[in-house]
Amino acid sequence: MVGVRMSSGNDAAWPDGQGKGAHREATDKGAMAGPVAAGQRDAQTGIELRVLDGHMGAVYSARFSPDGSKVVTASGDRTVRTWDTASGRLLKTLTGPTTRLSSAAFSPDGKLVVAGGASPQTYVWEAATGQTMAVLQQHGDSVNAAEFSPDGRLILTASDDRTAKLYPCETCGSVDSLLALADERDRYR
Repeated sequence: MVGVRMSSGNDAAWPDGQGKGAHREATDKGAMAGPVAAGQRDAQTGIELRVLDGHMGAVYSARFSPDGSKVVTASGDRTVRTWDTASGRLLKTLTGPTTRLSSAAFSPDGKLVVAGGASPQTYVWEAATGQTMAVLQQHGDSVNAAEFSPDGRLILTASDDRTAKLYPCETCGSVDSLLALADERDRYR
């Protein structure tokens, strides 16, 4: 069984793995306090299995792909990163957002990544290439959570605008269909 730990790069010296409160407070306020890592620990023994090191801001979200072969992290450094679970190697850095990202998740087939954060936009990338496939702009405030439905046909988001929204995604495997979905949604804004 594997657990996920999020920490600053210096947390290895702290047995509780919680990190310095000052570091967390500084990064929560948007300051870049140096490299930040998401680490995996054995949930029963607490032994660290690997550290996913590379973010330059707080890591707010870490989730496994459906098959467990990858991890996706969302960070205050305005990036989403995908990692190989077995080796801890960085696979892709997904860019585009101009604000902190607090939530990221894989699609059920592991081919797409959806993310949201401190802006009203929800981003969808192709996981293997890092290509931005869509930017959904339906919320009036920060997007705190974004994920795919278990069948991959919907994207669900939750926002500080006091709403949760569902976006149809019947053919999310196609770049053209996602871009068309984003264009269609923008017409109704």
